Amino acid sequence: DVVGTGTNSFLTGMKPAGLLGHIEPLIILPEAAAPKAWPGGRIPYADTDRTVIPITASAQRYFIYNKNLIREGELKTYRDALNPKYKGKISIGDPTISGAGNGFFSRLAHNWLGLEETKDFIQKLLTEQQAFVTRDYRIQMEEIAKGKYAIGLGTQGLNLAHFLPIGAPIASVPLRDVDVTHESGTIAVPKVIPHPHGAKVFVNWLLTAEGSTVFSRSSGMPVLRLGVPTAGINPLFIPSPNDNLYIDTEDFVILKGDLMKVFKQIIDTYGK
Repeated sequence: DVVGTGTNSFLTGMKPAGLLGHIEPLIILPEAAAPKAWPGGRIPYADTDRTVIPITASAQRYFIYNKNLIREGELKTYRDALNPKYKGKISIGDPTISGAGNGFFSRLAHNWLGLEETKDFIQKLLTEQQAFVTRDYRIQMEEIAKGKYAIGLGTQGLNLAHFLPIGAPIASVPLRDVDVTHESGTIAVPKVIPHPHGAKVFVNWLLTAEGSTVFSRSSGMPVLRLGVPTAGINPLFIPSPNDNLYIDTEDFVILKGDLMKVFKQIIDTYGK
């Protein structure tokens, strides 16, 4: 009845395939759509056709390290990961599929380093640093926590949010340029809704303060709705006023899909 996943999956897969229905007509509860509850005075749809609604808005920490293996302040820029002493000690999220790895390297290419420098960066990670490429973000976080790898690039915030409260010796490299994404915290409805009344009840509840609070606490991520308590949310994931924020847009999400092919060519050429 209601689908929850990431904006990439919605906007580069399901929407072009004609699988998404119209969620906006389902929203009838005044509290759910109250202008004062949302940045900009309205529900912030992720696309121009208003089929996808983001719930979460998390500051991504794509560059992390094991505190038992690397001293605080040792890493200052992404290119510090190319130091020869980290050879064989780096795990990167796969940039050729939808997810944090693709989000990280796409942001590098589009906003932070430029495409050519990003391609060179990936090539050196693979050839000089012999970085391990993974598609399993939870195992990636676990292996960094256990010390199998000292550095993680393109790591997933949801897993970081789950590992930090249990005392994992992991820290994020403090960088001012911050990507703000919705991770898997977006919702939409299918073109054919099996139980439309149930879908309407759930969507409206999720957009209320109560529903957004439950969603935030269960995911460990801050939400877009204003006034929702952040108690229990690691400040690491809450954008700071001093951060240079880069927000997901529909155009950027589509670009991330296009860049998968570019990254795949590099991985196929230089990866093991």
